[in-house]
Amino acid sequence: MRSLQTQIGDKLREWPAIKSLGIDIVEHEASDLVAKMNEALATKKGLCIIVSTPSFNCSNPQLPVPVFDGITAAITIFENVLLNRSASGLNVDALSLVVKAAQALWHFKPNGWPTMYLRKNESVTPVSDKKLSGYTMHLTGGHK
Repeated sequence: MRSLQTQIGDKLREWPAIKSLGIDIVEHEASDLVAKMNEALATKKGLCIIVSTPSFNCSNPQLPVPVFDGITAAITIFENVLLNRSASGLNVDALSLVVKAAQALWHFKPNGWPTMYLRKNESVTPVSDKKLSGYTMHLTGGHK
């Protein structure tokens, strides 16, 4: 699971449209996720990308070993609107950054994992937060 999460994070870091912005990309299992996210949102241009730990489905539990046939990964973009859209900010809104992330991960084939696609339903959902703007993009792979 960590390999898939790391590969998604690395793909986003390498994508030119995201790399050029210098935005922090934090894996969900970071030792202090909240502190790293808050630091990125307060001091680093007001944008942050979180790559969550993927979840897996096992549709046939009768097999002698687990076989995962449904993988879901979530990438959340948070925006501190006041900082990001100020004179010193990037002026790239969270929804536009979701589009850049979707382009980076479009039909992404991580090493050792199935090709990832945007989920058919609820591909991108807004994050409910009083202080931040944000969206979560849902990727899926390995479904039969």
